[in-house]
Amino acid sequence: YQRRVRGEKLIDPGDLYVSLKSGIVLCRLMNKVRPGMIKKFNNSSDGKLHPLMERENISLYLDACWKLGIPSHSMFVISDLHSRRYMSQVLQNVYALSKLAETISKVSN
Repeated sequence: YQRRVRGEKLIDPGDLYVSLKSGIVLCRLMNKVRPGMIKKFNNSSDGKLHPLMERENISLYLDACWKLGIPSHSMFVISDLHSRRYMSQVLQNVYALSKLAETISKVSN
């Protein structure tokens, strides 16, 4: 889903955690679903950020999910992703965003 929406490759297609941990991919994904939803986030050309900046990006993404109406049962907490605790919950969230994106796309077309 992310490759299709964003039009670019993940940092490590074999390990979603590596690609999502910085929050950059998530923030970009959110801005594809709803342009300008996250006005400013921490970015890096190589995808490597200080851990506090990564956590801030994840927080910005989660706030945007909440504002878009992603249900609470499809949300995760920062440590689920950043500490690689509950990646299944992170995947559930991305899936919920993909479903919401389809709805937004149908409404705007």
